[in-house]
Amino acid sequence: MNTYYYNSTIYKFVFPFFVLFNLLAYEQNLFTGFSNLIMLMSVSFLIFCLVILKNNIKTKSVIGNKVLAFLLLSIVLSEWISTLSSQVLDISQYSDWHLLLKLLLINIWLVFMLLYLELSDIKELLESYYKIGILLAIINLLIMYNGSFLFWNKIYIVRGASIFYDPNFFGAFNMFLLLYYILFKLNKSTKSFLVTGILILSLILTFSKASVAAFVISLFFYFFLKTTLLKKILAIVIFMVTSILVYFIFTKLDFFRFSMGFNNRDNMASFFLDKISESPLFGYGANDLKVHLLNNDLLNRSFHNYLLDTIFAYGFITGAIIVLVITCTFFILKKYDLKLAILFFALVLNANFISYSIGGFGAMSILLTLPVIYAIKIISLKDQIVIFIKEKK
Repeated sequence: MNTYYYNSTIYKFVFPFFVLFNLLAYEQNLFTGFSNLIMLMSVSFLIFCLVILKNNIKTKSVIGNKVLAFLLLSIVLSEWISTLSSQVLDISQYSDWHLLLKLLLINIWLVFMLLYLELSDIKELLESYYKIGILLAIINLLIMYNGSFLFWNKIYIVRGASIFYDPNFFGAFNMFLLLYYILFKLNKSTKSFLVTGILILSLILTFSKASVAAFVISLFFYFFLKTTLLKKILAIVIFMVTSILVYFIFTKLDFFRFSMGFNNRDNMASFFLDKISESPLFGYGANDLKVHLLNNDLLNRSFHNYLLDTIFAYGFITGAIIVLVITCTFFILKKYDLKLAILFFALVLNANFISYSIGGFGAMSILLTLPVIYAIKIISLKDQIVIFIKEKK
């Protein structure tokens, strides 16, 4: 069992500071020129602080699932192999050395999380994202009501993005906030219903179809797993009827832009199926993804889908490892912490509509990675009992 003691005052400053800067990397005025720099500074700050603070920590670090840890690190190893196999790299070119540097830093970042982050650290980080996110949801409502708030204006005419550059990104983050609150914090108090109302309204005002769908499906899945067979059947009926009603209401009002269809995603998926057969094992390289899409008049820099982006860039081997990591993580979490498993399930669903990744630096990528680290760190109840008995002796 992991036992450690730390200066809680320092930790309570470090984690929110890290989260705040990580979110600011997507702030609408900073995103274009400083996003990568702020994310790198944010990650470097956390690594530096916790490495320094290790002197104040008495820890017996336990990695409960070494197979999952190996698979997680294998993602980056496979990306290295695919990158070196699928394209000729020229380090004099900015895009090439930037890609190599990014892969190297992701290696360091993943190893750091495996070595230093404990279960309570992960929960503290999730809580920090939630606390700062509540403020961002309120800002989103103020912007949508007034048209602006302090330094921030509406990005689109009718879609809420809070302080961020993209309503789909904030929609995904808002989805995380709402699901986290309902699963871990919801109670019968007036304050609780007020916070829930703020988060629901803020999510709706992003008009992000993927985020709303991920939230509804995941919440239904949670109650489905917890109930008896009869209640499962009733839940399915209620879910289907509610989904049909909501779909027709939203289609009639066109709030969620159903008239736009799949918004070019169907064309990109068709292009992926045609193109990937030419280089299935190692892909085309991360730097060539946007080139192929733009050259074929698809007007996007990615497929807006985590798995398609990864497979196109790094091949099916990397894609298969990611599927294994996602599957193992979900079933481990389902066994030990169903609520966190559902949160991870929702984040995975949404990642395949706006594309954030396991092991990345961005706020959504970190949120997707933390449950994987949690699943790796957690140990079985049997092991906990054995260790507890030994410690007592």
